[in-house]
This record gives sequence, structure tokens and C-alpha cells, in this order.
Amino acid sequence: MTDAAVGAPPPLTPLPSGNADYAIVGARLLDPGGDQWREGLAIRISEGRIAGVGPETDLPAERLLPRLRAANCHLLPGLIDVHVHSEDWQAPLYLACGVTAVRDVGCSLADVMARRERWNRRDGESPRLICTGPLLDGDRQKGWTGMAEFVTSPAEAREQVDRLVDAGVDQIKLYAALDRPCSLTVLERAQRHGRFTVAHLQDHMTAVEAARAGVD
Repeated sequence: MTDAAVGAPPPLTPLPSGNADYAIVGARLLDPGGDQWREGLAIRISEGRIAGVGPETDLPAERLLPRLRAANCHLLPGLIDVHVHSEDWQAPLYLACGVTAVRDVGCSLADVMARRERWNRRDGESPRLICTGPLLDGDRQKGWTGMAEFVTSPAEAREQVDRLVDAGVDQIKLYAALDRPCSLTVLERAQRHGRFTVAHLQDHMTAVEAARAGVD
């Protein structure tokens, strides 16, 4: 079918160049605090970031604040995918689907730290990225060797958490074959460093036990 056949909206007016301030008007906005679509609101953009949302009638004259007109469009807050294993080629696909932030929960440390630096640049065309680095697992024979570090003792668990924190990861990921003593050590060490923890549970803890032990 043609675009006209499916009722495609008219093209947007061009975005102002550079870091100029402007407002998006004419679209229906999804209220992030509820489930209602609202009309008559404008989104003010300043230096590439949302500066505020309010009635279109409160905007200054158009000669003072240019408009991007988005009639027949719907706008909603950016989506967050909290479980990904990122690759560079995925970045434009996330944005095309409205995903503006992702959490990588298992990747080689060097790769994901370099990707986080690229994706989180202000001028980048990528979602924001937070990461755990490699997940911490306990069975090399069954594990995901490309995205995991394997620990077999509490001492190794402490060393790995310290290494990941020193490298700058945002969170710590525990995986299925990490035994209970190592898991408890990882959680204690992560908490000491102030790092949020994520876990893939399987044989050594129930969900309730993990929550009581400190898995976030």
C-alpha cells in the first residue's frame, strides 16, 4: 500500500539547525503519569534536551521560539530496554523503535565500555547505555564464555567485583551457575561499592532468598 493509503501524516517541518531552542507543537502527547493522550501541549527543546512541557498558548512568539509542527503525530516518553546484549549495529534500530536507553547485562568488558563511551556522547545517534560488563558465572563448561567471567571461590568473586568497579561498570550481574557462597560475596562487595545488582537465578537461590540477600 502507499503511504496515503495507510493515512501517513504529512512530513514534519524541518528541525532548527545547531543547538537552537525550539518547540514541538501540534502532536498528541502521552501523559507519562497515566494513560491519557493530551492535546494542546508543547515540548520545549533547549540545547538538544527537553526543557519543559506546557500549554502551547504559553509559548513566546514564534519569532522568538521557532516551532516544529507535528500535526497528526503522537509523542511518548522514550522507552527503556533493561535487558540487552548490545552490538553497534543495533543503535539505529533502537531509536527507530522509540528506545532511547538500554541496559547491557552481559558483554565483554572492553567492548561494552568503548560502546558506552560512543553511545553516550551528546552528539551520538544512539540510545543511552548503562552496563554491567561481563556477567559473573560459576561453570565455564556451561557458561557464555564471550560475555562472562568465571569465579569458583569467594576470593575470586571479590577480585572480579573490584575489577569491574575499577573499570567503571554501572551495575553487577550474577549468573545462573554462581554458587551461594560466591553469590553472597558478590552481593556484599557490590553493595560496599554502591553498585546495583542484577541476577539470573537458577539452582542456588530462590527469588525470595536472592531479594533478602540484596539482589536489587
